[in-house]
Amino acid sequence: MKQVVQRRQLWNLVLIVTFIIAISLAAVVFIGADDPFASPGEDDPDTATDAFPAVDEYSTVGGGSIGGAAVNPVGEAINEDVTNPLATTNATKQFTVETAQPQYWRVNAYDRYEDGEWLRTEPTVAYTDRLPETGPTTGTADHTVTLQRDTTMLPAAWQPAEIDFDGEGMIGVSGEHGIDLETKQSAETEYTVETYTYDPDPAALSTPSGDPPQTIVQQYGSEKGAIPDEIEDVGEAVTEDTATAADAACAVQDWLQANYDYNRTATPAGDDPVTEFLFDTETGNAEYFASSMTTVLQSQDIPARYVTGYGPGEAQEDTEGSYNIYSANTHAWTEVYVAGHGWIPFDPTPTDDRLAAAQTHIEPDGELVNHTVAEVCDADTDPALPPADEIGDEDEDENGAENGNESDNGDEPTNGDDPVVIDPDPGADTDYTLLLSDESPLPGGQITVTVQQEESPVAGVNVFVNSEDVGSTDENGEITITVPYASNLVITLETAETATVTTNTAATTTGTTDHTYTVPITGSLSVTTNPAPLIADGTATTYVTIGGNPVTNAAVAVNGDHIGMTDETGSMTMDVPAKDEIAITVERGELTKTASHAVVPLELSTETDRVLAMPGQNVSVTLTAGGQPVAGAQITTGETTVTTDTDGTTAVPISALQTTITGEHADAETTHEVQNLLLPGIGGGVAGVVLVVGGVIGMRRYTGVTERATTVTRTLTQRLLQALSRIETGIQAISTRANEGTGAIGQYLLAQIKRGIRWAKSVNVTGGLSMIVRGIWAGLIVPVRWINTRFRETDEPTTDTADGEQTAQTEVQQSIRDIWGRFTMLVTPQEGTTATPAEIAQQAVTMGLPKRPVTRLLDIFRKAEYGPPEQHSEQLANDAADAFAELEDEQQTGEDET
Repeated sequence: MKQVVQRRQLWNLVLIVTFIIAISLAAVVFIGADDPFASPGEDDPDTATDAFPAVDEYSTVGGGSIGGAAVNPVGEAINEDVTNPLATTNATKQFTVETAQPQYWRVNAYDRYEDGEWLRTEPTVAYTDRLPETGPTTGTADHTVTLQRDTTMLPAAWQPAEIDFDGEGMIGVSGEHGIDLETKQSAETEYTVETYTYDPDPAALSTPSGDPPQTIVQQYGSEKGAIPDEIEDVGEAVTEDTATAADAACAVQDWLQANYDYNRTATPAGDDPVTEFLFDTETGNAEYFASSMTTVLQSQDIPARYVTGYGPGEAQEDTEGSYNIYSANTHAWTEVYVAGHGWIPFDPTPTDDRLAAAQTHIEPDGELVNHTVAEVCDADTDPALPPADEIGDEDEDENGAENGNESDNGDEPTNGDDPVVIDPDPGADTDYTLLLSDESPLPGGQITVTVQQEESPVAGVNVFVNSEDVGSTDENGEITITVPYASNLVITLETAETATVTTNTAATTTGTTDHTYTVPITGSLSVTTNPAPLIADGTATTYVTIGGNPVTNAAVAVNGDHIGMTDETGSMTMDVPAKDEIAITVERGELTKTASHAVVPLELSTETDRVLAMPGQNVSVTLTAGGQPVAGAQITTGETTVTTDTDGTTAVPISALQTTITGEHADAETTHEVQNLLLPGIGGGVAGVVLVVGGVIGMRRYTGVTERATTVTRTLTQRLLQALSRIETGIQAISTRANEGTGAIGQYLLAQIKRGIRWAKSVNVTGGLSMIVRGIWAGLIVPVRWINTRFRETDEPTTDTADGEQTAQTEVQQSIRDIWGRFTMLVTPQEGTTATPAEIAQQAVTMGLPKRPVTRLLDIFRKAEYGPPEQHSEQLANDAADAFAELEDEQQTGEDET
């Protein structure tokens, strides 16, 4: 009989191990790679953030309106009892910086403007490791800061990469890359920030390079804030003729500087301070200029954000590379997201006026640094638009005047293309007048040269351009020439005996004379690429332009090696080497230009590299280049090819084992592998069962170890049953969430799994496994049957038969008997006991088991054995399983204590 018991224990062990594997596989099949019961954002790595207990005090370095506050009112301090720090004339030294290059010292930024306040809507998270780039970079720089006052923020140049700080408490990084502190730090604290640097080619910024990611537009465009309609109208007018975000930013910056006055202490009033500044007072400090620029751009869905911090400060006379930053250096500016380049800073506040005011208030020993955040705009631009309150007036002219080309008195429109008189070279003795159709000729362009004498055209004059004979003037004294690729246009007039001056009376001749005129040629070679940045091991198109015009037949070299010539469109295709940076040199005539271009790898990433899912389930894939999403790229896995969206993301199906995902862009290719652990997990589970069973059987074959094998079998069984208890707890948690988010079928499946586990814990492992299988089968087949029945021509009602009810009652009775048998083995391990159920229960109480579950289990057993069949419900079996589980846990607790 003892051998029978041992075989039963061994069989139960095998079934329990198999049962746990079955439960795990059922969970994979039912739930898959994602949890269908999860609420939006719950446990989502893309949305979950670590809460950071940032502290802010308005009186500290970077505090309050300088960036520390999450809500920043324009024109006011965050505390009504103090002065607005952006309007202060205080000369208190805030901190000093040691750096090779002065910068704007950024504290924080804001993404949403609403009701006269700037809001920072993204959370601050704990800083744990080096920060990734948010766009292309050309290098790094270190800045060491020594605080002169207490601080709650760490000012740094854009964009921070790594923070070396030995102060107390944690460091946090805001969603706008501001550096927060958990604990206020005292003066004399020192820290170093390594920042990424980026030196963009202004011409490249003005070259269209796709659209920004949609997530950026949504957060920093017009959808995020409540921008007044009148500001939107102004934005449309100012940016109407711009092609890129950088062009639009320059247009707004130049327009503000041309029409509005700087006054550090001015505080425009009104319900909306930005509207008041633009349409009424037209004077204010940096926060009004920067707020206006940011809102105007955001109104046109051009991603922009409002930035606060400090200007470069005062260069220390006695220490090279050291700068003092004072309270009066507090400043505000704008950052604009340019596709292909990332965040580029712009400063719309008039620099000279700002520095002059700060110099007056601070009275430093040295000179304040005149450093602008971005020298990407044409300084000679003369905005044609008036201040905001006058924009649109010309469209309302009752006489129909358009764009100012028709005056009120009915005069003819002015001609903006009138020829320009060119002065002869110094020392030249000539009575000729030379006129050019363009006072700023561009290389490669064509202009008309007109030769006059006493305001009359001179025909037959030989014209030389940079010593090259280009022909003679016609009867109108004109000749069309091509501007050479040189720094100066040198025009020489050679008059011969046949040259004539056409007058109103007659033609006269002149003697042979040379006359020379030199005109500086504007514009320089610009080199841009598509894509930008360049993709390693891919191809790129290089564009060579001057003033936006293509340069043909320009020689192109990469790292000093000639690779070809530009075509009629000013472009050529080249292979990109796998380097961090390459130098592209172009030459045309006397002009040459060398520009460094960043080269970045194409990178493919997934949410996870290892999944446990059914074949065919999707995994999210993101393709990036230099940290920037790549839209419209092809992603291939097997026979499936999909295209990335504006965020560089798409979804691809995975296979049963390992899936190789390939991303392609600009003829570059990258791969990423995702392992599916489903089949290996199944194999490992089967191997585990084999090892456990084999080990137990092997132990039983040795003489004298039968009792030990039995003990090991029982212990393993108990441990596995405890594992089933933990699985049951997890299933219960899932079931609770499922009641809120799933249908009846899902709830039914979870209920069946719970019942199966409880039955298995009560030794009827076969019954528990059977219930799981039946439950999953029912969950799958019931919807199929419903659909089939739904579309049948005839209806065949189904009814439960008496035989089915009897079978269910019998199964319940047998399950309760199995539970009682397990209870009997727990109380009297010896086989063949003749004790009655009541005596067994009494012995259980005597040995220390709690009386209540013992009595309940005895009552249930009596109902199953002697009661009417209609009492044999599943609930009765579940109650028996619960009572026995409580008793088993109590016994296990007692064993652990001993």
